[in-house]
Amino acid sequence: MTPDQVAAFCTGFPYDPTIEQGKGGVDAYTALRKVTPVQLLPYVDAMLADNQAIESQKRVYAQLKDEMDENFKPLKDFHDQICIAH
Repeated sequence: MTPDQVAAFCTGFPYDPTIEQGKGGVDAYTALRKVTPVQLLPYVDAMLADNQAIESQKRVYAQLKDEMDENFKPLKDFHDQICIAH
């Protein structure tokens, strides 16, 4: 990733889904998708789909919590590796 891509990924990274509970995540994950490495796109796509289902009220957060946690973890791990100074 270029430094600009890293910066875009780090600044556009959404909050933990357990805090947001699917509110406002569609825009965040749509923007994040543009700067996410291809290996992580399936996780972003899953988070985007889950957030869309919550926003459209087809599903509620409680139904999707476990799935969202599983898909968020690899994204958070990558974020922590490249965005947080150790």
